[in-house]
Amino acid sequence: MTLEDWLKQDRSLADQLKVVEGLCSALNEGHQRGALHRGLGPGTIEVASDGSCDLSEAVSATSGGSRYRAPELGEGAGHSAQSDIYAAGVIFYEMLSGRSPSPDRPTALADLRPDVPRDLTDAIMGCLEKGPDWRPKDLSYLLQVVGTLRGQGAGKSVRTPARQTEAPRAAAKATASRRAAKSGSSSNLPLFVAVALLLAGAAAGAWFWLKGSASPAGPRTASVRPTVPTTLAATPPTEAPAAVPTPEPQTKATLSPAGPTPMPLPTATPMPFPTPPPVTQVARATPLPVAIPEPTPTPAPTPQAAAAAPEMLAAANEPTVLTAVSPLQLKRGATTILDLRGSGLRSDQRATVLKIKEAPNGISVVRQKFVNGGLVQVIVKLEPTAAPGAYALALADPAGTLSNTLSFTVSK
Repeated sequence: MTLEDWLKQDRSLADQLKVVEGLCSALNEGHQRGALHRGLGPGTIEVASDGSCDLSEAVSATSGGSRYRAPELGEGAGHSAQSDIYAAGVIFYEMLSGRSPSPDRPTALADLRPDVPRDLTDAIMGCLEKGPDWRPKDLSYLLQVVGTLRGQGAGKSVRTPARQTEAPRAAAKATASRRAAKSGSSSNLPLFVAVALLLAGAAAGAWFWLKGSASPAGPRTASVRPTVPTTLAATPPTEAPAAVPTPEPQTKATLSPAGPTPMPLPTATPMPFPTPPPVTQVARATPLPVAIPEPTPTPAPTPQAAAAAPEMLAAANEPTVLTAVSPLQLKRGATTILDLRGSGLRSDQRATVLKIKEAPNGISVVRQKFVNGGLVQVIVKLEPTAAPGAYALALADPAGTLSNTLSFTVSK
């Protein structure tokens, strides 16, 4: 069947790894023969039961679909092995995540499938680099990762994302149906109890509200404004002599019987009601200003420093150890990208090429890109006069300290 039909069925990670291995092997063999696969896509790939793939239709077809076309093809560049690797990366991304990657900035596959080993997701994301120079020259490293995972028996108990989400949803629906069938008409009793409690609460609230509204306003006014200040403030100065002949009735009528006997008011000059000084209110309303020193602004770190901070912290806790380099064989007169993998890798380290037993000649590092703490990509240029033989690659920090070395071979 075609890979397109194969993908329509739910597959375990172990089944997916078999197809990834089969497609990588078929592409590597075709590229070694000089064949290009302009029509590479799920509809032009035949998949056998053992995971092996037949790409003969992908060689003869003109297009496998627009989403499998490498970005450089839309800019007028010719088809190449790196274009095939990009199309394969899109196929692997869709196979593991169930969605197509964005051509501008695809979501990291490790975020979509955290259950898949990071080495596998990083290798697939390397195939989706926009620049063909940053993609691997072949799929040897991806084959190595898949072979290791299959040898360890990975993915036998891991299901695809669709199965992980649909099974719990179906179980939840079945459980809800069983609960509804068991409850029957008895579920009306809690409803009646809730309605009765609601009505009782509403009646109690209305009774307290009516009782509060029936209270007279007089006692509240009397408690706020005493009688003595009001009488003194309302008595004009011209009427003060009229109150002198009968001070006692006036005092008894205005003062509370429970209070002490007040002194008679002066007859010559009536005492005005003291007005609270506004200064006190202003002092309370407007607090005194307090000089607060302005904090010294901290300069924001540069993007380079912000990006390098986690790497420096990781480097302080983890030494740099190189574990793999791919491809393992380069040809003279070509510019090749090397994937340098390991742990504790940092962005301030620089790739260095060493020749076994003698100084390197005709081979140089053009540029490099730090991907993460486990992957650094290095573009190496080999002159036609480069001496064939064994070479080594290492990372050097700013102090000149070299990491362990990994060897590769240069052939004619």
